[in-house]
Amino acid sequence: MAQFCALDSCDQLNYHAQLCKNNKEIIKYFPKENTLCITGEIDWGGDFYVPGPHIIALKKIKIKQNVTTILSSSGGEITNSIMIAKYLSKYKYKSVVSGFCSSSCAQFLFLGAKQRFIMPRSYASMHGGPFTDKEIDQIDINKKIKIKLKKSMKSWRNVYSERNIPIEITYQFPEFAMEKRAKGEDVLWVPNKKDYEKYGIEVHYCKSSTPYPSEAPR
Repeated sequence: MAQFCALDSCDQLNYHAQLCKNNKEIIKYFPKENTLCITGEIDWGGDFYVPGPHIIALKKIKIKQNVTTILSSSGGEITNSIMIAKYLSKYKYKSVVSGFCSSSCAQFLFLGAKQRFIMPRSYASMHGGPFTDKEIDQIDINKKIKIKLKKSMKSWRNVYSERNIPIEITYQFPEFAMEKRAKGEDVLWVPNKKDYEKYGIEVHYCKSSTPYPSEAPR
C-alpha cells in the first residue's frame, strides 16, 4: 500500500537525492553513500535486447547491495529498461523518484525495486500497458519486428509477475487520459496513493505541502 515516510527517512533520502541533483552523467555512482544516479532518456543498442548506453555504463561500475537509486528520467526503450531493472534487482535496490520518472522509468525501474519512494514535488508517470499479440498483429510493421515486439511484451509481463506487480496498474487510465487516448493522443498520467493501494503495490511518499499532479508534465 502507499504510505508516507517518517521525516527522518525523508531527510536521509533527500541527502541521497541531492548527490544526484546536478549530475549530468546518465549513470553516476557514489560508493561511500552507496547511491546510484540514473538520468536521461534510456536508449537501445540498435535492436531489441541489445545493451544501450545506460546498461553498458551501469555494468562498468561496482555497486553494493541495497543501493539507493535516484531516478530522474523520461524513460525510453522498453527492453533496455527491463535489462536495467533486472540487473539492479541483483543488488536489492530501492528506487527513489526525485523530480520525474516517466514511462519505462516508472514502469520498470521504479516499480521493479525492492522498496519504492517518491520525493516531494516528484512524480512517477505511467504510459500504458503491454500490447497483446493480437494488437501487434494489427500493426503494419515487418514480421520479424512483430516477433521481437511480442517477445518484449512477454518479458514485460514476466517482470511484473516475478515481482508480484499486477499488470492492471499500467491500464489504470484516469478519465482525462481515456478521453485523450480516444482522440489518438499520447498521454502520461500519475497514479495516486489510492491507485497503488488498490493493486497492493507498496509505495512510500515523503510528505509535501504541494499536491501531486494528476497529469504528468512533459
